[in-house]
Amino acid sequence: MPFTFAHPLYVQIFLIVLLLIKTPYSTKAFRKVDSSKKLIYWLVVCIIAIVAVTAKLAFTSSTNILGIIIVSPISGLILGLIVTSLIFRKKVIQM
Repeated sequence: MPFTFAHPLYVQIFLIVLLLIKTPYSTKAFRKVDSSKKLIYWLVVCIIAIVAVTAKLAFTSSTNILGIIIVSPISGLILGLIVTSLIFRKKVIQM
């Protein structure tokens, strides 16, 4: 396939590089987070992932169990990260 700049992948790479270049540099120090809070965070992520996999296996009508077992944990972890981040973010904002 010949090189064309209109190819969507090149446009996406260009936009990512452009956004990275324009992102301001931050000198703020990171907050220290207790080990127990980190453990709770990752436990909640894993619980959400397990619930998502179990729900997918319980409620699917597909016979492609192997595909579900491979894809569902990935989707569950992403869902868990998003939901847990939103939960913990609200707790930090309220404190």
